[in-house]
Amino acid sequence: MRRLAGRVALAGLVFASPGVPRRYEAQGRPLARVHYLGGNGWAVRIGRRLLVFDYREVAGVTAPSAGEALGLARGSIGPEDLASLDVFVFVTHSHADHFDSIIFGWESRARSSHYIFGWRAGADPRHHYLVGPRARVGVDGVEVWTINSSQDGVPEVAFLVQVDGWTIYHNGDYLGAFRDDFAYLRRISGHVDLPFLVSGWAREDHPRYQLVRQFVEVFHPARVFLIDRLGQEDRTEVFARFLASRGAETHYLHGDLPGDLFSVAGDSIAEFRRRR
Repeated sequence: MRRLAGRVALAGLVFASPGVPRRYEAQGRPLARVHYLGGNGWAVRIGRRLLVFDYREVAGVTAPSAGEALGLARGSIGPEDLASLDVFVFVTHSHADHFDSIIFGWESRARSSHYIFGWRAGADPRHHYLVGPRARVGVDGVEVWTINSSQDGVPEVAFLVQVDGWTIYHNGDYLGAFRDDFAYLRRISGHVDLPFLVSGWAREDHPRYQLVRQFVEVFHPARVFLIDRLGQEDRTEVFARFLASRGAETHYLHGDLPGDLFSVAGDSIAEFRRRR
């Protein structure tokens, strides 16, 4: 454990808000297990559902290149994960660090599978293409909304997802009219339990800083998972400290290694398990 400007960082957690999270009280919803998959990729397991966001198999880190079996404990999606769970695959846009065609091989191996894309990624009638603007779809008990942006002519979305009492937000590379879009999402849900927001540079004029700060001011989340590039974890910690010093206080977390696991119960982190 190391001290960071009066706050504590413990194995990928940057506690950038004073005090202790409110005590968890049973809310009739299952534990949420948040798995870091490397880079932009995260998975959230809630009961029998596995929600996978912007998955990309990371060469040299995840198996089989490392000589071990695929699986969430290694920061990848393995056969056992697919066979035993209902899998929901979310892809925000077509850039290679967010979209890996390996996901299509899961369809025949999963207990059940659903694909939700933020653009017209194909023409398969079983898949859901949320081209927007501000699209919505319900898929087997999972409700999904999008907000839209386009950088360099590439259409992209951020996802708001509600499932089993949990509200999840994954930003992808979205960088649109976020003040208006967050106000729109605020009308759908007054809170977000598991937000995944892109890290940026520690400058007030940086658009990623402005976006994250606005999100925290609008939704007051108990925690924020910061998305960073592999090898840039130190920059993410600097970014979190900068946000907190400017009044955007919450608990900022990030993954160090693919396979890191955060178990979330209400407003508290019930367990953090570092990948071995």
